[in-house]
Amino acid sequence: MPNPLSSAIVGKDDGDALICGGIYRLRVKPGSPISPESLLLAMNLPVVRQQLRAIQFTRDVIDTLGKRLLEVLVPPLHAKRWIELGVNLSLAMERKAQAKAGIGDAIKKANPPISKVAQGRPSWSMR
Repeated sequence: MPNPLSSAIVGKDDGDALICGGIYRLRVKPGSPISPESLLLAMNLPVVRQQLRAIQFTRDVIDTLGKRLLEVLVPPLHAKRWIELGVNLSLAMERKAQAKAGIGDAIKKANPPISKVAQGRPSWSMR
């Protein structure tokens, strides 16, 4: 059975709001030696996910952790290895964002412009 516990990172290209039930938000302080990407990697480690699941009161709501979240042990994210892993993830995420933008641009170029005659016609919007 897949583990329903998951994590994500919200970046500048992801919009202004995140709407979700049962979410626990973690942030890295500005100027911290820990990067958000390193934290994301650590939170996805099986050993960390198992700890989170073990201290959760209910199976589907992560916000029941409360201050018990501070009991979860994570790797030393300020260590050189984790800093490098965070940089690698950040670069991969940048490449993904560029690919998504390129796909969007290609779709816009492939999509023919709407002619004045066709504007407002139901058949144009259903193509």
